Amino acid sequence: MLSLIIRYKGHSLRLVVSVKLTDVLPETPCMECQRPAAWLCLECVYDLAKPGLLCDKHNEAHPHTDYGEPVPLVNSPRVGMCGYEGPAEPPY
Repeated sequence: MLSLIIRYKGHSLRLVVSVKLTDVLPETPCMECQRPAAWLCLECVYDLAKPGLLCDKHNEAHPHTDYGEPVPLVNSPRVGMCGYEGPAEPPY
């Protein structure tokens, strides 16, 4: 979230503004046991209106396969879309 700290009143200045962001995956608990989730079940999300977040243990025995197997949970707004499984491996 960006917020205005101070507004400059005076002559126009040309400044370079850099936004510093962190790329840290928020804590996402498994919907079964509350341990850290590493997988996302799209069938749970789309058909059952559940969070679909699974830890490694519960992913192994998860029965849903209509949308394919659960996908790895990565820090991206595209997770679960079109087979996206995270950024490309170098070299690009």
